[in-house]
Amino acid sequence: MRILATERLWVEEANADDVEFIYALLNSLNWLQFIGDRGIRSLDDALEYIESAMIKSYRNNGFGLYKLVLKADQKPIGLCGLLKRPVFDHPDIGFAVLPEYEGKGLVFEAAKGVLEHAQTILKIDHILAITTNLNSRSQNLLSRIGLKMEGWVDYAAQGVFIRYATQPKTYIEKAKVEDLPMLNHIIWEAKKHWGYPDEWMEKWRSELTLHPLDLASQQVYLIKSTAILGLCAIKEAADHYEVTHLWIDPQQMKKGLGKQLLKTSLALVALNDKPILVEADPNAEAFYQSQGFATYAKKASQIEGRFLPLMRKEQ
Repeated sequence: MRILATERLWVEEANADDVEFIYALLNSLNWLQFIGDRGIRSLDDALEYIESAMIKSYRNNGFGLYKLVLKADQKPIGLCGLLKRPVFDHPDIGFAVLPEYEGKGLVFEAAKGVLEHAQTILKIDHILAITTNLNSRSQNLLSRIGLKMEGWVDYAAQGVFIRYATQPKTYIEKAKVEDLPMLNHIIWEAKKHWGYPDEWMEKWRSELTLHPLDLASQQVYLIKSTAILGLCAIKEAADHYEVTHLWIDPQQMKKGLGKQLLKTSLALVALNDKPILVEADPNAEAFYQSQGFATYAKKASQIEGRFLPLMRKEQ
């Protein structure tokens, strides 16, 4: 089961077919030196680890250590995810990759995605991390993804750092029917803030309105703190995904919320390597270009002489 996607990786649940990969990773030099010997001496031991330490956590906790798979060749290259240890009050994030994939930025990419998913989707406020004082690479990575050193604990007979994640300021969650009035208000106000005439706005009213059926046919996510701040809707077709809506409350624009919402929504929905399409408002073309989309055509709009950029992003 795929959990999320990053630029170069699929983040997936492990299964019994991963025994050879798990055997190799848990017996790699850095795993043994910095994480510890888990006693994996055979493929049967690796299977037991998958079942008791990974799959059991998915079922019991709703999270666990996930397999990292390269999109380019579908090879498993490492693990990254959350662990629930009896000695800690909160989950902690862990990660490791096979030696040949170290130093390529893949661990940072995975850890950042897993942390964001945990904070915004799973709504886990406090996330810890532990590492030895000798593992400077891990310490630097934890700092880069936003964790702060809080002090020392005696864990597994060795001194380790423990770091706390800051609480998220926003949450991303699936939209519900009762959210529709506020979502439609945000869509209208966000479109209107570009200064379009009232006559044009009325022509667009139907396409600027979400209905309960849209929640069933599309994946609609909202971003909120104490109130709803924006929304993103994505529809899956046979050969592509389409971003049908992406709107932020005009009073909350220029804060990075659109980028955060789009990135998280795509990571949750676009779990296959199909291209992502969007029919953009001309005023939003530069934003989508900054997020990796390219304009491949122009489409005539309902307004004579006005054309909409058709944009595409490859995964």
